[in-house]
Amino acid sequence: MINNFTVKILLFTCLFAFLSPLSAQTSDATLIIGTKIAPPFAMKNEAGQWEGISIELWQEIAKTLNYTYQWQEHDLQTLLKKIEDTSLDASIAALTITAEREKRFDFSHAYYSTGLSIALPKTTENGWISIIKGIFSYKMLLMLLSLGAILFVMGTLVWLMERRKNPEKFNPNTVKGIAGGMWWAAVTMTTVGYGDMTPKSLGGRLIALFWMFSSLLLISSIIAGMSSALTIANTRPLISGPNDLAKASNIATIKNSTSDLYLKNRHLHRAYYPTVIKGLEALSQGKVEAMVYDDPLLKYLTKTTFSDTLNVDDNLFELQNYGIAFPEGSSLREPVNRVMLKIIHGEKWQEILRKYLGV
Repeated sequence: MINNFTVKILLFTCLFAFLSPLSAQTSDATLIIGTKIAPPFAMKNEAGQWEGISIELWQEIAKTLNYTYQWQEHDLQTLLKKIEDTSLDASIAALTITAEREKRFDFSHAYYSTGLSIALPKTTENGWISIIKGIFSYKMLLMLLSLGAILFVMGTLVWLMERRKNPEKFNPNTVKGIAGGMWWAAVTMTTVGYGDMTPKSLGGRLIALFWMFSSLLLISSIIAGMSSALTIANTRPLISGPNDLAKASNIATIKNSTSDLYLKNRHLHRAYYPTVIKGLEALSQGKVEAMVYDDPLLKYLTKTTFSDTLNVDDNLFELQNYGIAFPEGSSLREPVNRVMLKIIHGEKWQEILRKYLGV
């Protein structure tokens, strides 16, 4: 009886010893974390190691939770697909939380809020094209119409005063008389003063006196307004905000991204590129007229790589949040959320943001 009990104890001990390594292996399993090139959130240094805002956030989370992990790089479409089919345990880069993606997999709480912006060439239109556009601009047209109305009023007033006492200069016929009065008002305003038409009545001369002095101020205002209209036309780029995107024949973006959805919903012409850098290269080479993508990525790359040729418009639109993606129902989501919220409300997070964004 004692021998049988001893045998059972020995068998149980051996079984426990055999299963313990398997249990330890399961709890200490290496997580596969997907990411993609998305400076300054995820990028590789010269040594080929991953770094960036999102990368350091995950490193802090893994350190706190004692996770072992390895990185797996994919493009955006593959990254989303592998999260959905559970080939990856999690994915972090610059992934926007959207309702459509939430149907396919789960997201953590948001750790960064941003929006879309537009990268544009630094060069602007100039020369005769911009001058012609300035001449036919709405502001210039409004100015000329206003001037025409003033000349009509002054021409009519002086004609009414002069038509009887000075019919040889101011024709009694209404149409011809007012046209002649407008001619007199125009040459008087411009100080040309041909002398072919001069008022003789007291009322006509008082009007002429008033017009000579007031037209000095008027002509100064007109010159300033025209100069302003031409200057704006010469310096204003083709696109200066999201409302101008319809003017572009080709806009660079990345397929299936939030910016792609934004452009698609507005039926704007899109040109797809595999990475933000490739899209900015195309913009720099004049292959596209603008690039729409996440604001921090565009600003970081234009500042570090394309500062001589590109800049980013200040208008932020289509606000969005970045989160960590998990397969649906993942047990990692809850512990990661708890730790992440502590990190992003601490001083360490501010240090990470200052390191990469200077804020």
